[in-house]
Amino acid sequence: MVSNIYSLPTLTIPQPLERGTTTITHVINHKTPMQFHGLAIKWGESVWDSWKDNHDWVTKTLQTI
Repeated sequence: MVSNIYSLPTLTIPQPLERGTTTITHVINHKTPMQFHGLAIKWGESVWDSWKDNHDWVTKTLQTI
């Protein structure tokens, strides 16, 4: 466990191979509040899915700091 934020290790984060199909641009270009809500959820799911190959790496890394 890290004792303070200044002693955190430098991380090399593996980038996802592909970006999600829904981007923040889709969310920004919404037409109605209901559309904004739906697109924000879809964007979050898209980001989560694009990082799926790295979920184990993130879990293991967080356990070490």
